[in-house]
Amino acid sequence: MIEADEFDRSFHHLTPTVAVITATDPDHLDIYGTEEAYLESFAQFTELIRPDGALIIHENLKLKPARRRESESTPTRVTAVTSTPAMCAAPTAPSPSTSSPPAASSATSISECSGGQH
Repeated sequence: MIEADEFDRSFHHLTPTVAVITATDPDHLDIYGTEEAYLESFAQFTELIRPDGALIIHENLKLKPARRRESESTPTRVTAVTSTPAMCAAPTAPSPSTSSPPAASSATSISECSGGQH
């Protein structure tokens, strides 16, 4: 696991299996020029995720992940993460009868207890 840095577009040299994007607040505008160019750089990064990989992204971001080309048979799985205070009240252990993983899908929504965006 590494933290990819968007500062000088060095994250465009990666081909991650899993990528997590929790925030895309405009930063490094001295490099990118505009917020749109900054967000486009993140979209380009999502194209680099391996076809059998996954993207976990906060659902309230302005970023629109790149779509896989139709020629690629296995789409990247996208998971939208939200922060829901009610979900953070008290963690509970999973029931033994529900311990099997859910079926795979191309898009999922889960909740995290982070207290907000990072």
